Amino acid sequence: MKETIDLKAEVEKIWSEPNLEPIPEYLRERGYCYCNDVLRDGAKILMFGFNPSFRRRAKNGSGSFSFQGAMENPEPVYWSKISSMLADSEPNLHNQTAYWDLFSYRETNGQKVLTDQILSKAEEPCEFVIKHIQLAQKIAEAVKPKLIIVENHDAWAYFGKYFSNEYCARATGWRWMNYMYSAPEPFPCKYSEVRRIEGIHPGNVSGLTSTNLKGAKVLFMNFIGWYYGYDKKYLPFCPTPE
Repeated sequence: MKETIDLKAEVEKIWSEPNLEPIPEYLRERGYCYCNDVLRDGAKILMFGFNPSFRRRAKNGSGSFSFQGAMENPEPVYWSKISSMLADSEPNLHNQTAYWDLFSYRETNGQKVLTDQILSKAEEPCEFVIKHIQLAQKIAEAVKPKLIIVENHDAWAYFGKYFSNEYCARATGWRWMNYMYSAPEPFPCKYSEVRRIEGIHPGNVSGLTSTNLKGAKVLFMNFIGWYYGYDKKYLPFCPTPE
């Protein structure tokens, strides 16, 4: 049976003092946003974004959204690209897919803000960052997908892709989820890579000694907008979850 996780309570815990001490005031005012149906039944694919954007004319305030709703009405462009990618496969994979953002702060330029305004403030990662990654890993282990899509290059290191690479370990501060991976499998999309989880290294951010994800595929892909906005011949399709 899938583990029960109170998503709202978990996110609110992250957004409580003293975790917010290093967070810029404008991000605090905007509040959090998370996907409320990530634990829905029948999900064989779990897609990870980086963080929710803060679109022009958006209002401050915390809340949540439904991935299923986003697929039924895929606006803005970000969701329409994801919807198209999942619909490229046969059968349509919308109903087999769940979604989660690694971070819940609302910012369009989220990766740069994390690096320049949060991670750079201290030598060690703050609890706000650590607890987000712990929750993401907890959700992945609870969903037990056959396929994980990490659809943003900046998120790769958090999944342990660069475990043995000292440069990337320094760039992110820690080695985070610490999954062990197989060699890349054949995949026809440029700048993307498919590997399988073979286990988990000790010392991961969640303290796990074993994983529910052994054998699961992981598609490491660049930000989805790159493919759709610059070179459509590299349009990514979703590998089967089996």
